[in-house]
Amino acid sequence: MWRAAALLILVVAAPVLAAPVRIFAVGHEQRLDDAVSHQAFRDKMAAMMDATAPNRASLVQAGVDDVASHLFPTDPAAPPAALVVFPESTGLIAAFIGSRGATARLQPNAPLAIVSLVGPYGPQMAHYSAKFPGQPLVRNLVVALTDTLYRAVYETFRDLAIAHGVYLAVSADIAPARRIEEADDPALVALLRDPDEPGRTYAYEATSPRAANVTWVFAPDGAILVPDGNGGSLRAPTETGGELRGSIDKAYLTPIEQPPPGEAAGLSLAAGPVRAMEVLDTPVGRLAIVISKDAWMVDVNDRFVAKGADVVLQPEAFSSWAYDTTEWSPDVFKEGGFANLQKNPEWAVNVNASMTGNLLDITFDGQSAILGRRQKIDPGPLSPDNAWVGQNPDTGFLAVAPWIIPDPGIADGSLTLAARRAALAAAGAPLLPGSGVPCGGSLVVGSCENGYREAVVFADVELPDAVGSVPVDPVREAPPQFSAAVRVNGAENAPTAQHAPRVASKGNRVVVAWHEAAAGALPNVFLAVSNDGGATFGAPIRVSDNAPGAVAELHPAIAIRGRRVAIVWQEFASGRNDDDGRIQLAWFNVRGSKQGGDVRVDDRDDGGKWLPSIAFAGPRPVVAWIDERDPGPEGEPLEHVYAARAATGGRAFGAAVRVDAGT
Repeated sequence: MWRAAALLILVVAAPVLAAPVRIFAVGHEQRLDDAVSHQAFRDKMAAMMDATAPNRASLVQAGVDDVASHLFPTDPAAPPAALVVFPESTGLIAAFIGSRGATARLQPNAPLAIVSLVGPYGPQMAHYSAKFPGQPLVRNLVVALTDTLYRAVYETFRDLAIAHGVYLAVSADIAPARRIEEADDPALVALLRDPDEPGRTYAYEATSPRAANVTWVFAPDGAILVPDGNGGSLRAPTETGGELRGSIDKAYLTPIEQPPPGEAAGLSLAAGPVRAMEVLDTPVGRLAIVISKDAWMVDVNDRFVAKGADVVLQPEAFSSWAYDTTEWSPDVFKEGGFANLQKNPEWAVNVNASMTGNLLDITFDGQSAILGRRQKIDPGPLSPDNAWVGQNPDTGFLAVAPWIIPDPGIADGSLTLAARRAALAAAGAPLLPGSGVPCGGSLVVGSCENGYREAVVFADVELPDAVGSVPVDPVREAPPQFSAAVRVNGAENAPTAQHAPRVASKGNRVVVAWHEAAAGALPNVFLAVSNDGGATFGAPIRVSDNAPGAVAELHPAIAIRGRRVAIVWQEFASGRNDDDGRIQLAWFNVRGSKQGGDVRVDDRDDGGKWLPSIAFAGPRPVVAWIDERDPGPEGEPLEHVYAARAATGGRAFGAAVRVDAGT
């Protein structure tokens, strides 16, 4: 049986790599000074991008790098393609822009600041209350901010993408919207338009009350790339009927983002459906976007693996960093995107752009970083380039921003980890709102109130040239006390990645199933059978009755009873559209001969179906899976566990039943 266990590791062939991409993580410090006007917000972000921007010294901390000087052809050594990532909630501070936000900017805390916006935005809130009745108060306020936010955030970053010829990702808490012209509806434009800009001939109107934490990915021509639901992308607004919407909506909200009981100070954002989290295929990578908390969620990461991502964007507004040793925040952070990058060999890089700075009484801190895969080499002594503060050195850091002070372990290698963290926490505590340690200016960096550091870091990354091709895992070594690995999937005409291997055995018969896709094709499920305890395997066999490449088949599972082998898998109803799926089963004997046609396991076509598992209850197979048929409080599909039991003989299944006891 040791041979069967060893089969869980499948060999992946090495592809030809595409040209490199230069990737930037921009971690700006947010300041209320940058929310005085639309122009102030634009000037700040332009200065983060370009060291030659006017008055940069009054907008950006001294010594901070930029993006523009490292782009081709200004930098002849730079790759032609570039991706720039800004943090989560970069647009949050834009809610306080202009005269309508003046009172809010003076408040001592975020709850009072939010309440202070209700009066100035009263007319807009009344408009949206009529348009979208029944919304929570704070949600209605966020929707009422639509014109302000699009004017500041959307237009600023659209123009920066165009000006610098880059792909650019940025996040905001915002509703979908459309641009309306004064010539078409002067009264509506006058109502929604910022009163500080009476000459503006257009405004932005929300098209939905579902304000969410979104990330926009801008193409170099200023279009927002949004998924088409079938593995491709559309360009907003030209291919979306004029609607501007996020490239992705955050699925797992933090407490401050959720609709609060009793209308407290939460943002009342809508959660994005996990099944709507799609990969964007671009010249700078097949982009997966995990906004903060999403980076820790297994279902989110597994879907992006299944959908062929190779570049993971992790925009962050992390609430703490190095001021509390009870739970060391950089350790928690490393358990998210960094850990998932090491787990999934298809992923080449994680781009973490972290916002810093106190927003009234809310803290944001972190060290922006560009992360690669660990290497089986000594990381060397602790340095600013091989760890976040308060951690031991590690490989996998391609670039990492500094914190307010260096880790004391760099200068004194005799310090224990606990001593280093205690020193860092002592330096971090004065950063907090109300610490009583003044900084002497909003751009001062140090151990003082709001003395956070901002940074721009970058790295050149080589990406796989196509879906289904991945680099050889650089950390792979021969497992201890196992025999040499045996190739299960057979010879290949072109390098192809295999995924999700599952193994079962009966006596000396070993059956392995997996899914794979040739470059650019839809994945299909295969099996291979060994008659000699896993020493050798026969040729791979396609499992389903579908025509090769016609249907996306994923995540097989196997159970064996007697001489019967049952294999289940999930498949999409069409193309790469995972909104509607099926769970299918096929019967084989232990020699690998198929016994009859495919059997439908689940009982309805609507909703995605994911990650089936199978076991026998006596002679009958029982299959369980994740099902998205049930709607949430706002109609969003929720993930629940369903199961179905086969009738005698296993040629038909009864109605699916919900297994988990949640509501």
